[in-house]
Amino acid sequence: MLQFTLDDSTPITPIFFILSPGSNPVADAEKVGKTLGYEPGKNFHSVALGQGQDVEAMRLLEMGHKEGHWVML
Repeated sequence: MLQFTLDDSTPITPIFFILSPGSNPVADAEKVGKTLGYEPGKNFHSVALGQGQDVEAMRLLEMGHKEGHWVML
């Protein structure tokens, strides 16, 4: 399912996930990302936006923008 969304996206268009309680799209994104060469901790990053995570999120977004990484917030 995520693959269809990815096929319709572009490198400059973010994909937004609207979550319901208990859902977690990270595993699906990791699975699709691996088929395209994105590896968690290398060029695929995810960070939960809890208290104090804003600095880390901004760092990952800047790195992702410059180096073409995937970043999930």
